[in-house]
Amino acid sequence: MNEQFQSATSPVQFAKRAAVRAAGTLHKDMGRGLSGLAAVAAIGPWLGLFGTVVGIPTAFVGCGGSRSSCMAAVAERLSGSIWTTALGLGIGLAALWGYRYLTGRLETFDLEMNNATLELANQLSIYLG
Repeated sequence: MNEQFQSATSPVQFAKRAAVRAAGTLHKDMGRGLSGLAAVAAIGPWLGLFGTVVGIPTAFVGCGGSRSSCMAAVAERLSGSIWTTALGLGIGLAALWGYRYLTGRLETFDLEMNNATLELANQLSIYLG
């Protein structure tokens, strides 16, 4: 029992726990804005679609000219209302790309920190022999 207690309080175990704790704190700090970026990626296209839905009724206003000029005016207003959807999709896709890129980098960083922690424990074990 004393041997188990002694191995749990060895310098190698202390260093390992400290490295894991530091990596967890750093992971939390580095991933701080990711949830906001994910929200922008999810909500952006919906806001763009909402802008289009709000803009469509304004496209069908009364017209006192010829039929072809009225159709041209309606088509111009409709195309103007669709721009909000395109903008929302563009913002959403850019935010999604950024979220996935940063999440992937964070996972890579976590793997490297885990490997560094194991390497530190191995080197300390060799040194303390």
